[in-house]
Amino acid sequence: MLLSPQDIKTIADRLLSQSRADGCELVLRGGREQSLRFAQGAATTNRTVEQFALRVSSHVEGRVGSVDLPHES
Repeated sequence: MLLSPQDIKTIADRLLSQSRADGCELVLRGGREQSLRFAQGAATTNRTVEQFALRVSSHVEGRVGSVDLPHES
């Protein structure tokens, strides 16, 4: 399931509303990869991978902390 722009906004709004940091940065990346393999004139493997990764960086009193949250389905 790829995220719609509204889904992304909902996630970002929810995460930012819970932050008590001086500043907070969210980076969400993702996409879909598909492959179809043929052998002996026929399709033998059909594969789809959807992935996204979220990085949250918080800034508090001149210090920065970050966490990466990968996901693959």
